[in-house]
Amino acid sequence: MIFLVSSTIFTLGRSSEAFLLLRAKDAGVALALLPIIYFVYNITFALFSTPAGILSDKIGRRNTFMVGMLIFSMTYFLFARLHSVSAIWILFAVYGFYSAFTEGIGRAIVADLVEEKLRATAFGIYNAFNGIALLPASLIFGFLWDKFGVATAFNWGAGLALAAFFVFLFLRFRYRPHYKVV
Repeated sequence: MIFLVSSTIFTLGRSSEAFLLLRAKDAGVALALLPIIYFVYNITFALFSTPAGILSDKIGRRNTFMVGMLIFSMTYFLFARLHSVSAIWILFAVYGFYSAFTEGIGRAIVADLVEEKLRATAFGIYNAFNGIALLPASLIFGFLWDKFGVATAFNWGAGLALAAFFVFLFLRFRYRPHYKVV
């Protein structure tokens, strides 16, 4: 249950990637290059998903997922502060690492936390909570950007990621004896 709470808090800090593209345009990335900068994110995600999974098998899913949360928080923190085009390109690549360290790993954690006969239900609940949280996440992010500026919006996301990290850290210590290595 704590993982579900943590991942939902984490999702509330995430916004649609459209905001990242708006941030890139705002920082001076040419409109014609926005699909390419998004490709940089996707290629990083694709290239590092398998190594992140291998790392997860070695150091544990929770540890790997927590690294992903910290990467996300750091990336959003820097999106709030860096304004050069070259920095934005680098941040899109780093953002791909966050996805590589959390997307598949989060699902593997769900599988580890429930009995085999309940896995499909658990995946459904996990995806429902995260999917439902994405809408208010983008609405809040957009509101903060519009009313208080880009830095406030990205700081909100970074802060919620850190809050989720600490909730998840509690889960790690509280439930460690029940964690089964697959």
